[in-house]
Amino acid sequence: VCSSDLHWTDKLYSFPLKGKIDRLHLDHKNKEFSIIDLKTTGKNLGLFPESFKTYHYARQIAFYEQAAFHWIYKKYGTHYMPSDHCICAVESRGSNRAGLFYMAASTVTDGKYEMEDLLNRLDYHFTHDSWVNEMELETQTKIYL
Repeated sequence: VCSSDLHWTDKLYSFPLKGKIDRLHLDHKNKEFSIIDLKTTGKNLGLFPESFKTYHYARQIAFYEQAAFHWIYKKYGTHYMPSDHCICAVESRGSNRAGLFYMAASTVTDGKYEMEDLLNRLDYHFTHDSWVNEMELETQTKIYL
């Protein structure tokens, strides 16, 4: 399935959510789905794991996973489980090699924590209509280094 823009709401947040998944593979028999995301890299393909961390792609995949949950339920009225998300990375220089990088469940889980932290931060700013200071400064939350 190639998706267009996906829109949904989540009762945890005071703002609507939107995402666009490059490719969504549905396994109707096993009620599973896989996200396939296309990325280009100006670096050697062997260095893609560094780019994966630098650009927080696990967080992005976790967000796409939430979009897929909502879209699948809306379209089919049932829940599917995530399985074998991957990134197809393509070199934008040199020989334009391509490679598939699969994500461990623990990587997606780490991305979910990052995603939830950012969405909670956004929700704070939307609900308080405060965009000048960081949430921690306004709430006097201790900042640990």
